[in-house]
Amino acid sequence: HAPREDEAAAVTEAAPLNEAAKKVLLGAASMALMDFAAPLSDAMAKGGELGMLESKLPALVHPAIMFAVLGTTVYAGILGWNWRRIRTIGKEITELKAGLPMLSDGSKAKSPLKATIASLEEAKAGAEDTSAIDADIAKCKAAMELDAKIEELTAVRKDLTKDGASAVRDKHEATSSWILGWGVTFSIGACFNTFSRAGKLFPGPHLYAGAAMTAMWALSAACVPAMKKGEDWARSLHIGLNAGTFALP
Repeated sequence: HAPREDEAAAVTEAAPLNEAAKKVLLGAASMALMDFAAPLSDAMAKGGELGMLESKLPALVHPAIMFAVLGTTVYAGILGWNWRRIRTIGKEITELKAGLPMLSDGSKAKSPLKATIASLEEAKAGAEDTSAIDADIAKCKAAMELDAKIEELTAVRKDLTKDGASAVRDKHEATSSWILGWGVTFSIGACFNTFSRAGKLFPGPHLYAGAAMTAMWALSAACVPAMKKGEDWARSLHIGLNAGTFALP
């Protein structure tokens, strides 16, 4: 059936309205895209010659990475302290053991002293003259406080080396390498981004602190060869430099 005249008229009148609605929607979408892209275009001081490198995105990545570096510095410091404890705690235990009493048979009492005392008590039960054994037991009981320190340090060493002594060292070195690589890269990258957007850098506390931190990361890494040779000055400088990079922000 042919459409009625009123239906045809309605269709004819609706067509311009649909076209107008499309134009309004397209215009709104265009405005939204322009608003979204405005910050990026405003940031491109070089006219967009370097593309996204001039945008605000790298400028936002920089603080995120630096916060990550700051947190990782704490973790690396804990690992470094644990590795130092592993290296030195053995010497501390040996020095404490040197203070354990000499027994009447010429041998030195062994830690833990509770086991030594128990062994002496058993020997005492079958001995006729117990004076020497009683003296040994008294010496061991007098050294119980010293023995407690030895057991405490022994437990600490066992806990630190539960995954192997070298595991702590390897984690410290891997974490420190991450800090060096990402820290230096994004420190220099931030300067590049600022210059590409503004055509210059802005001298001030932030720039100076960042430059100092970058230099201290490099100097800290340079201390490692001397540290592996046992140089205490290098260890002290290494610790001081890394403490400085944590304090500067």
